[in-house]
Parts: sequence; C-alpha cells; structure tokens
Amino acid sequence: MGLAFPLIFSGLFYILDNRLDIIMLSLFRSEEEVGLYGAAAAITAALMLLPLAYRTAVFPPMSRLYATSRPAMQTLFDRSFKYLIILALPMAVGTILLADPFITLVYEGGFAPSAAVLRVLMLPTVIIFANVLNARLLVVSNNQWVIARSLMVSLVVNVLLNLILVPICGVMGVSYARLVSTMVIFGLNFVFLYRHVYPFNPLPLL
Repeated sequence: MGLAFPLIFSGLFYILDNRLDIIMLSLFRSEEEVGLYGAAAAITAALMLLPLAYRTAVFPPMSRLYATSRPAMQTLFDRSFKYLIILALPMAVGTILLADPFITLVYEGGFAPSAAVLRVLMLPTVIIFANVLNARLLVVSNNQWVIARSLMVSLVVNVLLNLILVPICGVMGVSYARLVSTMVIFGLNFVFLYRHVYPFNPLPLL
C-alpha cells in the first residue's frame, strides 16, 4: 500500500491537471473560446497515445534491467529517448508549420483560430514525449513520490498562471500556462533523476 499511495495521488493530480484548462477557461471566457481550445487539445490528446503506448511497452524490460543490469537499462533508456524524440520533433515541427490547413482539414469552418492554439500546444506535447521515460524510471527506481510532487507543483503553477493569463489572453493564456506547467513537470523529474538515479545527458542524442 505504501508503494501505491504516491501513484494514487499522481493519478488524481494528473486528472485534475488535464481538466484544469477547460475549467479555468470556462470561468473567465466564452463557450466559443472553450470550443476553440478543445478543438486543438483534442488533436494533441490523440497524438499522446503514441508515447503512452511506448511507455506501457518499455516498462517491463526497464523494470527487469534496473534490477539485473544497470548499464543495459541505461542503454534502453538512451535508445528509447532517441526514438521518441525522432518521432516527436518532426511531428511537432510539421504540425506547427501546417497548423492552419490541418485545422481546416479536421474541422469545419469556424475553428481557424484553433491553429494558433495548436502551435503552442505542440511544444508541451514534445516535452511529454520525453517525460514518459522519466516517469517510468522514477517508478522503477521506487521514487513514485517524486512524480506526485512534480504533478502537484505543476498543478499549482498551472492554476496561478491561468488566473493571471486567461483574463488577459483568453484561449492563448491557457495554452501558455499548459506549456509552462509541462516544463515544470519535466524539469523536476529530470533534475531528480540526474542527481539520484541516472545522470542522463540528452544533448548528444538531440
């Protein structure tokens, strides 16, 4: 039960964090802006199925190698990071460059402003692609509490930024808040892993 407790809180914080954007936007802005944000967020949510599927596949071998061979686990981590970034970066760049025709293709008229939102949301999507490995390694190394802490801090940052930015920037303010809060999660997880689990340097792979 002690091992699962942080994961329960992580799940709750994750659900709250993912619903927060729509909630905060609906409190301050019109239903039209909520719809514009939701249209872009739906696309990024679909893209997130890719890293989540990889996370599920890589967890068993990562757990086994962490217990039996740390060098092999590190090799698996390095290669997984490289594969995910190879997938995420071109996808993000392409979506950012072609956001306007992509939105027009997926949705009917009236959603053109969602293209600007989609461009911003693709940046945290890339960060999440990289962070799924960090989260799995934290679980494998029995540091689930770090994930819960990172999500809690990110949730607080997200709320504060939404309170500041949404009344001023509307739908774009929610997007910027999402970008910053995602960077917070990645940064906290990465710093802990680097100092206490595996001093991974992503720059050569990038």
